Amino acid sequence: MFFHGAKRGTSKLTILVLLTYCFCVGASQIRAQGILKFKCKDAQSNLKKSICNSVASSAYREDSVLWDAFELTVRQIDLNGDGKREAVVWESSWSGTSGGSFWVLAKKGREYIKVLETDMTWSPIILLKSKTNGWNDIVYHVTGGGVTPQYVTMTFKHSKYHWKTGSKKMPKGEILIGRNWGSSVFGPITK
Repeated sequence: MFFHGAKRGTSKLTILVLLTYCFCVGASQIRAQGILKFKCKDAQSNLKKSICNSVASSAYREDSVLWDAFELTVRQIDLNGDGKREAVVWESSWSGTSGGSFWVLAKKGREYIKVLETDMTWSPIILLKSKTNGWNDIVYHVTGGGVTPQYVTMTFKHSKYHWKTGSKKMPKGEILIGRNWGSSVFGPITK
């Protein structure tokens, strides 16, 4: 077996190691492609502006102190199999010990509509393989602020995500937005 670019005499083990490396690097690049992290004040693209306008109240946009710090982490992924990517959005720039805000936005025409909006949210935000009414179930972490730590599962019903259940154990699934916080005596703190 001879691969283009490999010298004659290259061992099968070396080729296997190289292919495994290329596959892993390629897979991590594909997963990372959907992640955006930006401050709304610096948003230049129509996509980023649209997301900021969908989640930030006019009070945030009009207050320079709030707006200067308003930072979003966004993962775009198709949650309902329609071929369009929804935006999974987490804001932790103004989070206290009980967490930040979390939204799921669905594209409707040129704008986004909120199909999930909650606060007191910490990452990780996890996509489950299970589906409810054609939409993937989503899990996020709740902790701090005197709340018993748990992973909350959200399911889709009547055009929105709704709280279904909580669990102390982190479920298996695809991590959409990873954990970017550490623990302190007072609760979670952003890194």
